[in-house]
Amino acid sequence: MISFMLGITNHWMCLQAVKVGNETQYWFFDSTNRHILDLNEPQMHELAEQLNNERIQFKKEPYTKFFKDHLPIRYKDTQLSLKLIVDCLEGRTTIEHYIYNQTFNIFANQLEPHWQTNQE
Repeated sequence: MISFMLGITNHWMCLQAVKVGNETQYWFFDSTNRHILDLNEPQMHELAEQLNNERIQFKKEPYTKFFKDHLPIRYKDTQLSLKLIVDCLEGRTTIEHYIYNQTFNIFANQLEPHWQTNQE
């Protein structure tokens, strides 16, 4: 069994990889008990809004706009991190390849509008 602790700022998240025979099982635990792994982007924004409304119902301060806008980004970051860890463990990628591809895409995305204009 391998365990990864992620995002221990406000709460904990844990990914465990367990080998059972020839099969590897992955278990994700989140101290908030939110099911964020299968959420798409609109659902992430809906969850952020729902959590803010729950705070207000419990007479707590509402989230700041900044915090509410960044909750979906945190969920997406968690999804990407977990996918990367699983892909590395299963041999589909390495951290080095991931960093290279991300860096390349940053430059390629910035240059793409100029490249397309020159091709026309």
